[in-house]
Amino acid sequence: KMPDAETKTLYLKCFEAVGRTISDRYFDPEFGGVNWMAALARYRPLVAAAQSNEAFYALLNKMVFELNVSHIGVVLPDEKEQLEPVASAEASLGINIRLLDGAAVVTSVEPGSPGEDMGLRPGFIVERIGGKTIADLAAGVERIPPLHERNERKRITGKIQEQAYGGPGATVSVAFRDSEGALRESEGRMRPRKGRVELPGGQTPPFYVEFESRRLGAIGYIRFNAFLPPVPERFAGALESLNYVRGLILDLRGNHGGIFP
Repeated sequence: KMPDAETKTLYLKCFEAVGRTISDRYFDPEFGGVNWMAALARYRPLVAAAQSNEAFYALLNKMVFELNVSHIGVVLPDEKEQLEPVASAEASLGINIRLLDGAAVVTSVEPGSPGEDMGLRPGFIVERIGGKTIADLAAGVERIPPLHERNERKRITGKIQEQAYGGPGATVSVAFRDSEGALRESEGRMRPRKGRVELPGGQTPPFYVEFESRRLGAIGYIRFNAFLPPVPERFAGALESLNYVRGLILDLRGNHGGIFP
């Protein structure tokens, strides 16, 4: 359906709001060397000619991505969960996957989780998940600034990891190679997650915060998946309980950072 005149007017109002917000509030008055006013002038007629909501939002993001920095983008109001799809998913298989030397490796499996029931173990290599190969998932990742190898790897890893998260009861199949190199395939049903946190203001979806601490012999170990409440209090308590260790491992793999309204 082609946008009507009222929708096209709304596109331009939103475009101007985005441009004004960045012009007034961007942290760098030089915009990293980008001629921001020229960018606004270039994109305005393109936005005016947008033929759908999808095309409109794609143009807005293409424009702000010219600043080549992270933590900037525009999402639909009813798609706020796309800010952090893994952190906001209600259920999961209870596994973590990381790209290591180009392979999608299972790095942890929660005891008693669907992933454990499926036969997944740390060190196993995922070949296909949710019906998609790792290559297919990597090819479908949107290139979002900053455009360098580390961020590209992070986004591909996130896209793979997303497949192990979703709604309660959703099923997902995983094809993987075990410790002997044999190819196996299993299907699991996602279970609800614990640690739901709702931030004040209602500007973000609920998040699910994971936190663990323990002793590994004389070494302390702390892992959490986001810098969100109640992590500060639990972190302080963990440090107190880990007195007299010879060292401390702070595991931030897959950490989503902090999000505040």
